[in-house]
Amino acid sequence: MKLASFDIFDTTLVRKCGSPDNIFYLLSKRIYPRNQALQNSFFQWRKEAEQKAMIRLKNNYLRLEDIYTEFDTVSFPEWDVEQLIAMETEIELTELIAVSEIKQLISQKRNEGYTICFISDMYLPEQVLKSKLLEEGCADIGDKVFVSCECRATKSEGALYEIVRKNFDPIALWEHYGDNVYSDYKKALKRGIKATLIHNDYTPVEQFILSSSTFFPFYSDLSVLIGLQRATRLSLQKKSDNIDNASDFIASLYYPYVDFLFKKARNLGITKLHFLSRDGYVLYKIAEVVQLRYPEIKLNYLFVSRYSLFLPSIYSLSREEMYENKGISSFYRHKVKVKDILDGLHITLEELGDTFTNRITFKQILTSEQENLFFEVLQSAEIRKKILKKAEKERKILVDYFAQEGLFDMEKQALVDVGWIGTSRLMINRILTNEGGQLVEGFYWGCAPESLAPRYGVFHSFYASSLYHSDIVTLLEQYYSASLFASTKGYYYDKEKIRPEFKDVKFTQSQEVVEDNINALQQFTQLISSYDYMDFSQAMSVWGGLYLKAFGEISCKIPFSTFDKLGIYEDGSSHCRVLAKINVFQLLSYLYKGKIRGVYFPRQSIYYTYGVKIFKPEYCWRERRRAFVKKYISLLSLKIYYYLRSYI
Repeated sequence: MKLASFDIFDTTLVRKCGSPDNIFYLLSKRIYPRNQALQNSFFQWRKEAEQKAMIRLKNNYLRLEDIYTEFDTVSFPEWDVEQLIAMETEIELTELIAVSEIKQLISQKRNEGYTICFISDMYLPEQVLKSKLLEEGCADIGDKVFVSCECRATKSEGALYEIVRKNFDPIALWEHYGDNVYSDYKKALKRGIKATLIHNDYTPVEQFILSSSTFFPFYSDLSVLIGLQRATRLSLQKKSDNIDNASDFIASLYYPYVDFLFKKARNLGITKLHFLSRDGYVLYKIAEVVQLRYPEIKLNYLFVSRYSLFLPSIYSLSREEMYENKGISSFYRHKVKVKDILDGLHITLEELGDTFTNRITFKQILTSEQENLFFEVLQSAEIRKKILKKAEKERKILVDYFAQEGLFDMEKQALVDVGWIGTSRLMINRILTNEGGQLVEGFYWGCAPESLAPRYGVFHSFYASSLYHSDIVTLLEQYYSASLFASTKGYYYDKEKIRPEFKDVKFTQSQEVVEDNINALQQFTQLISSYDYMDFSQAMSVWGGLYLKAFGEISCKIPFSTFDKLGIYEDGSSHCRVLAKINVFQLLSYLYKGKIRGVYFPRQSIYYTYGVKIFKPEYCWRERRRAFVKKYISLLSLKIYYYLRSYI
């Protein structure tokens, strides 16, 4: 016969909470929900109890009853041993989840004619573990489970393997799969078993966060959260760098924000949340799962953009309106391009006519005189009438869309976005209040220092403006918030229903990355939803920030293939990318110094670097010529470098 045996813990099943010690931590939270001193005392007692029992009984195959033999009834008089054993067993079973890859391997081996069994060095009884294996679809009813506490032998000693051998007919081929180098691999090999070491470890980034967070008073909470990230990755059928990155980076930053906004919305009596496209897409998909715990709060995905809102929110074409819509104090101080303003007004030079083109000869507003002239021309009767008529026409369909989406309903509502200044909140609220609606509040992951005041609608920011940085903004908007939708440019009627119309622009955000992100985040959200007795708020306030910090500190351990797939992203005004090719001078510096300040190389290739690169949208012959010259100089520089190096 052919036998395939599988280790149970951290091979076939993993604990959602991560470390085995976290089971005791969760138990302490369950039995003393309001007394942190007793939580800490019980947690410490339970961690030490197993080691003390081993010393006392002089063996490694303890039962749970052996561990609780010397339970401290004086310190914890509210509980007896039987109750605690039952509760710990229940938590242990609740925390276990199947590793998808091993589950598939078991099915494959079964189809190949192998007899399947499970082996574990564990203090829980066989029937308890088998019930969980059956529940997770890993075991069949006829499969045998061998546990050290009942067999009175362990894998680490090798004796448990011999007990397994005696329970089967002569074994022609025995394959064993486990995660422990010593007991599952080396000891199995010594017993003549074909052993395969399974790697269900934490990712290098997760290991970094765990090791660098031990000084936090809420370290155990962080440990549970990181355990959930690992369980998310391992429990999904698909394995990819996208899944790993989403489970680590996006879950740690965006789940706490969504959790925050639901709690805040409930406290404020907000009954409807509108997630703004496109940045709100991932947040909306997380919220779909979280909303199951908040049935009184309705969700809506609102197709808007600064472009689709800009012109409809213009009522007077005044400077104040234009400044507010742009989120700036003047045009000349920010060196605004004339074309950008006209694009916002959805009007072309041809529509404006000779009156405009003859007087506005500059392409960028660089002085107050140019700005005054620009507004003087814009406010001329003919041009002003043309723009306001166009604004009124576009506003009508937008108001109908808002009504269709329930923004005029007399219930307390809020907008949800990633951030930063609040121009979308301002434009939406200006339209609502001018058309008979009421102000709606806003939720942001983070805000800019110049965020628009609450008079444009109260807003609640999860993070303060201290995190507002160009690198972080680009990373969040391009990767964390990657969406399947292009930017909304307008709306149209379709059989009495109003639908969004999207910009026809180059859009290379990978559908695979977006779908993997959603699958990982929704799986994580489902896993964490069972921890209703835990308050992770302190840990979650730093959790995502720690992963952001990892981009700079251990970038060599991040799977950059995900970011390479995102390619170049265009929003109509600029090109941005997270992953950029390095230039020859950076390469030469890297070869000479071994590192470059502010430049981070993926481990897969030194030809790419993590960073933010901005490109002009007008990619004309000048850019192509410049790229050709740069490439020629790069090749020439490399030749010179290697020529000189041969003489050093």
